[in-house]
Amino acid sequence: MWFRNIFNGRDKLIHPASGSGHPSSPLLSPRALRQLNHLTLNSGFIPLKVPSGSRSSSMRRPAADFREYRQYAPGDDIRYVDWKASARQEHIFIKQGEHQKAATVYVLLDCSASMAWGDPPKSQTALALANALSYLALAHDDRLVILPITQDQTKTVPPLGPLWGKGQVPVLSGYFQAVRFQGQIDLTQTLVELSYRKYSSGGLVLVISDLLGVKDLTTGLDALPQPSWKVVCFQLLHPAEINPTLNGYFEMQDIETGQKKLYPVTPKALETYRQRLESLQKQIAQDCLERNAVYTLFPTNWSIENEILSQLRRTQVVKPL
Repeated sequence: MWFRNIFNGRDKLIHPASGSGHPSSPLLSPRALRQLNHLTLNSGFIPLKVPSGSRSSSMRRPAADFREYRQYAPGDDIRYVDWKASARQEHIFIKQGEHQKAATVYVLLDCSASMAWGDPPKSQTALALANALSYLALAHDDRLVILPITQDQTKTVPPLGPLWGKGQVPVLSGYFQAVRFQGQIDLTQTLVELSYRKYSSGGLVLVISDLLGVKDLTTGLDALPQPSWKVVCFQLLHPAEINPTLNGYFEMQDIETGQKKLYPVTPKALETYRQRLESLQKQIAQDCLERNAVYTLFPTNWSIENEILSQLRRTQVVKPL
């Protein structure tokens, strides 16, 4: 974990566990759903070899859904000839429609034990965010794949997808309710393996994690280069992690390894912690910027409808319809 370098060079900042991290309230409120219905994911570049979807494209093909004319060429389907328009001209014209494209959206959800920490746990915000982003993908006929990042796949739900179509939205609630948060993860390895997945030729990758334990994010980002891939890293931290107010001696237990250690938490130690946390966040942001990825921080006391969607619009992760 990157916390190991905040208090000293050898040990980790350790947190008490707080259960499996499941939300006690619905993942998305009616108000959040109403707001989501006016937004779409900003998928950026979409590779050419993708299935049909609802996104606009500059590509044109013969179609009954008229957008413009072009002159007939040998091999064109004569079903799309506009005979009336052609009769008034010297050439035969084909009606062209818009070739709709779909993005492949990968939602990577950190299922490590550290996400179960907090009251309410960080996982509550993580699941709500994953649900919101998945909803946007399905609502606009993108292909959705959800990948829970876990050390032991047998202890949590398997990957979900590819799914497409708004009719698949009811599947999301039951799926996210079954997710378990435990153990450790290797986010870098997951990103690298994603580039080798069968039929993975590119897409929009949405990483939801507290980014604890990420040792080499750059290697993972380098494995998913633009223009085929677009990566967005959402770092979710509890307010007590962003601005701790502890004072005195505390025995802390690593939620992922069970290791315990006694720490003297003084005002000087807290100031050092805050400075190093800020430095680490700047480094993550810089690593993302240099590789054309997006980085944003979400405190887990933010709600989808009040703060998170506003931040998603500001960072252009989503855009109005």
